[in-house]
Amino acid sequence: MMIVMVKRGYLGVPLGRFAEQHDFAKPNDDRALGLMTRSARSVMEALEDVVVAYGQSDEYSFVFKRSSNWFKRRASKLMTHVASQFSSSYVFYWRDFFGEQELLYPPGFDGRVVLYPSNQNLRDYLSWRQADCESLFLDKRVVRDSAAQLKNPDMSDALAPSAC
Repeated sequence: MMIVMVKRGYLGVPLGRFAEQHDFAKPNDDRALGLMTRSARSVMEALEDVVVAYGQSDEYSFVFKRSSNWFKRRASKLMTHVASQFSSSYVFYWRDFFGEQELLYPPGFDGRVVLYPSNQNLRDYLSWRQADCESLFLDKRVVRDSAAQLKNPDMSDALAPSAC
């Protein structure tokens, strides 16, 4: 199985700084998540051989059919096409999710290609991504809610479970 992954990065500008400069809500901004999902959908519409797209934070993984022969399976062509389609869609659909809020500079997304020899390896990868997502979400939530409890010790439901 072949996976192309894209991750937001702008010449060394970390996600946190981009999110801060664009007033993203913490711990997760629904507008930003929606925009990432819309951009991923654009990739899937452009490349019919993508069968699964999995997003987490500022990353998306696109799983191609085992039988895919797009660009003769050349990793560099697949990676640049996916990253380009994703980046241009992110800019194109920005206003649909952020309204009149200005995009301060064009974001970039880097990419890489990973080959998995079996469906089990792919399943393990996707399971790991989901577990990582849940762990990161809970870590952020505990830090945020612990800080809130220090300010307001009467917060009895601060650590209520949330979905990833």
